[in-house]
Amino acid sequence: MKLDFFSPPNFVLIFIGLLCFWGFPQASSAHGDIHERIEALTRKIKLASSNAELYLRRAELYRHHQDWQSALNDYERAAQLNPALHVVDLGRGRMFLAAGMYEQARSVLDRFLEKQPDNFDALITRGRALRQLDENLLAVADFNRALQKMAEPKPEYFIERAKALVAQGDDSVDAAIRGLDEGLVKLGQVVTLQLCAIELQVRAGHFDAALKRIELISRQSRRQEKWTFRSAEILRRAGRVVEAKAKYVAALEQIESLPLRRQNTRSIVGLGTKIRLALDELAGQSELENTNASF
Repeated sequence: MKLDFFSPPNFVLIFIGLLCFWGFPQASSAHGDIHERIEALTRKIKLASSNAELYLRRAELYRHHQDWQSALNDYERAAQLNPALHVVDLGRGRMFLAAGMYEQARSVLDRFLEKQPDNFDALITRGRALRQLDENLLAVADFNRALQKMAEPKPEYFIERAKALVAQGDDSVDAAIRGLDEGLVKLGQVVTLQLCAIELQVRAGHFDAALKRIELISRQSRRQEKWTFRSAEILRRAGRVVEAKAKYVAALEQIESLPLRRQNTRSIVGLGTKIRLALDELAGQSELENTNASF
């Protein structure tokens, strides 16, 4: 099979990969290590050209290196040498997903999952491909099956499932939030899961529930100013202007209580600017309302 590297989105992916390769010393070091490992495997393959697992191992390195055509060539060679090596299709599925070839990813993963229906890596990978194909219901089913099989799932899997649910429409937002809460029960108070749930609750208009989550995170945090600011933003979104102003002021006071060196960090200066801008906007809004009322 021949891959078309210069059709979108493959060209974009490769371009991004090259930027990462040239732009970051760590990435460059990692790629250098991959080159050495590829060369070592190539020498082994010359001595054992009928060893399917050597081709599979090199294909995986090519995949990580985003050399899609070389990876595909080695996957196909491994499959030819050992048709019973079904894990080749899992590797191919991951490669097609990374290359933006979602239909191909789905096809080979369908074939792999017929033989290993409970393989959670394959289910997660196919779920991601299905999301890209706007097959969100099927993606949710794959994420559900995978999460049931995993002893220690990553938080990102719960978030991906939530996004697949939300993509079906606003009626699925509450189900997405319940799914995130399942992750919190299983993994503990993971902030990324809480933040995703807060975002969805605000979207659904469940402002008090979102504020309770922020309060919980705040109690577990050494620093309060950013959580106070988030509370103010939600209150403003809810139209509770007086409470929002009070929270913005409280966030400023928390910033001013920090050591000067901390106050002068870029993140805190930026946060302070956002708070003052929000207070100015609310003040301007109040003045406009008062002017309109006088007429």
